Amino acid sequence: MNNFIEELLSIESDLTKDLLLIKEKELVQDAIWKRHGRLDVGEMVSRYEAVHLPPVTCGLIILNEEERIARCLKGISNQFDEIIVLDAYSKDRTVPIIKSEFPEVKLIQKVWQNDFSLQRNHLLDHVTNDWVYFIDADNVFNEGNGRKLQRVAKLMEFAGITAVMSPVIHEHNGSISQDNRRFFKCSDGIRFKGMVHEEPVLPGGQIPLGFEMDVHISHDGYDEANQDQSERRRRNWLLTKKMAEIESSDPKWRYFLARDYLLYHENPDMAWVLDQLQKGIQLYEESGHTRYKLSNYLLQMDVLMRIGEVALAEQTLGIIEEEYSGLVDIHYYRTMLIMEDFRSKMHGYLSDTWTQATGPESGRSVISSDKRHIEELYQRTADLLNLPLQFNILPKEKRGRE
Repeated sequence: MNNFIEELLSIESDLTKDLLLIKEKELVQDAIWKRHGRLDVGEMVSRYEAVHLPPVTCGLIILNEEERIARCLKGISNQFDEIIVLDAYSKDRTVPIIKSEFPEVKLIQKVWQNDFSLQRNHLLDHVTNDWVYFIDADNVFNEGNGRKLQRVAKLMEFAGITAVMSPVIHEHNGSISQDNRRFFKCSDGIRFKGMVHEEPVLPGGQIPLGFEMDVHISHDGYDEANQDQSERRRRNWLLTKKMAEIESSDPKWRYFLARDYLLYHENPDMAWVLDQLQKGIQLYEESGHTRYKLSNYLLQMDVLMRIGEVALAEQTLGIIEEEYSGLVDIHYYRTMLIMEDFRSKMHGYLSDTWTQATGPESGRSVISSDKRHIEELYQRTADLLNLPLQFNILPKEKRGRE
């Protein structure tokens, strides 16, 4: 951290508070210096505090969300300057709930055409503010956020940065999602691309710079205890297949093709999955794109570990270590591989022990002549390491006796 940021963080100011909302602080500082010059901290703070908070619109695209729409809208009703809901002609009580309980919401409708970007871009055409944040009906905008989005928008405008910002999304299972790209400035010409797994892109299709911000969202839409996921998974799989055909040179779709296939199919063809992921890596190398490349590698690791391809997993992990040094997940997979290696060696050793204990030339035992301790050792180890075989030395009627 450089001296300017250290000095700024040591004082109480709006610029200090707002800079703390962004993970990429030094990039923001560089942009501020480029735009305003290398002013001293006090003068920069004064200039920043003269800027007003820009208004922000919140947008939702929905279909048949009667069970969750009220919860979502209550969370955002006092946090945004405009709320727009695009409904795909819901057949349940979604629209009556909005009209009766949230009259301030601007409600528009458009028929669902199996294209998420089409819906989001149609909503963008109705936004009256320059900044827009997209939330989903299964999201809850945490109370502690307050007007953080307006403050982030002010900071980005002051720095003159074109970027898309991501909140921290807390999933129902305790995991978090950080690179989800929900917040941006409309006048930058950003539009959504992709029938599914859609993303905001710049004019010409370039992927904009992404920042992470200290805004927190709760998400329970993938909780199978509350909602059957089969139809959603089927929809995503079919739309991803279409996108992989339409944009066959985009490596992103090979990753999502493999991922959505695994989620939708109960008995997946793992060889096909690995083939898609490898094709994706080849496309990454040819195109120079990087978005979702790491996700591709990590999904490869998961699949290889599931099917016991330890040697290939070792090779893949070596590539990850070269390209993404400092990644904590490397240590996770390295530990998993060490455990798998130990498990394999222990299984072989126990098999040899069993052969010596029960084979035609079995050795004698001083510890226990019936070799019960061999069976007990095996069973304890098999339970601990989840080994597949079970050896029984003693007849059933003698087990458990002294």
